[in-house]
Amino acid sequence: MKKTFYIIILIVLISSMVLYYINYVNNYEVTEAKELNDKMIKIITEDINNKDKIVLDLNKMTKFNWNKLYIVGPYTDPKIFCSKKGVKWSNSIITTIKYDDGVYLLLFVQDKKVIKYLDFSRRYGSFPEGEYDKGNSLFEITKNKDYIDINHLKEIK
Repeated sequence: MKKTFYIIILIVLISSMVLYYINYVNNYEVTEAKELNDKMIKIITEDINNKDKIVLDLNKMTKFNWNKLYIVGPYTDPKIFCSKKGVKWSNSIITTIKYDDGVYLLLFVQDKKVIKYLDFSRRYGSFPEGEYDKGNSLFEITKNKDYIDINHLKEIK
């Protein structure tokens, strides 16, 4: 009887530690993506008022390793998109891109696996949809009368 009691206590303790770790990792990843999103919004909303153009360098802004960025437009099913690109999609990713025309989905990929993602509000600018390498992730932001335009620097000539 005593042995069963100790086994149950041990199982409860191990389960609690595993759940705590999973929650910690998920919160860290969400926080890191939110920090990037907030940093991008701050640059766009504050810096664009002082200059005609600014450059957003996602390579320098990110603290995590990635080698490819996919910018996905509204109403795209991310699971189907990732499947077509050969990228591993996690079912734990929560996004509104499939139903919402007010966001772009930015997928940061390392070795064919989505490692970070964020829903970026179109209110802060319209990103060009596409696939970008880490070393080629510069975007020029210009403020027009009614909207903010974001262009990939390789496309500007």
